[in-house]
Amino acid sequence: MLTRKFRELITTLFFLLPIAPLIYLTVNFSAEKIVFLSLILTIFAGVTASPGILISLLHTREIDIFKIPIIGVFAAIIYASNFLLVIFPSFIFYVLPFAAGYTFYLPTSIILGAYSRIIKEKGSMFFLLFVYGVISEFLSPSIFWFPYYLAWGGMLETGREILGETESDYIMGFGYGAIGAGLAVCYMLIGWGYYRPLFMTLPSMIVDGLLASFGFKMGVKIGELTKKISL
Repeated sequence: MLTRKFRELITTLFFLLPIAPLIYLTVNFSAEKIVFLSLILTIFAGVTASPGILISLLHTREIDIFKIPIIGVFAAIIYASNFLLVIFPSFIFYVLPFAAGYTFYLPTSIILGAYSRIIKEKGSMFFLLFVYGVISEFLSPSIFWFPYYLAWGGMLETGREILGETESDYIMGFGYGAIGAGLAVCYMLIGWGYYRPLFMTLPSMIVDGLLASFGFKMGVKIGELTKKISL
């Protein structure tokens, strides 16, 4: 029991790592330092993505070739969910607290949860977000953002490896929301100059993670039901 709790604690702390660049970049943000800050963010993304990428590459052959189209379909669904945000008036994201959590991280975490039960092989989390990144870059090119998707998927894959057989759906969902939200704020700040104070961004990162944890659990149940029906 202690081993399981320890794994869950380490994984949760690992998923909270984006807090470090979020604080540093927000406190030190200025136009004169933009190149240096961009380098810091890119290095962070590369370092945190590396273990998950390695895990995925080592287990590439475990993913059945017939599951590759499924990965593409789920990545496209997540992208479509993101694209559909345009139906919401922009002022909602300024007025409604944690709007991104309700409009993106919650619904897409349901998709991710279902996916996690349909394709369970090691590397599948990373490859999903990698393909999502490729689709995003193809339709909305911005090469500076690509490490964001690598870090997002790589960290999730590493977290799942740390959890091992004690995998917690709630923690995986939390990681999806917290990592995605935390890194997104960093990239919006450096790439777009979209500045928001820490008293707004830090709580949003945590709440987005919590909303995604519940969404992921809901998706897991859908995925398990889908597998039973397909059998």
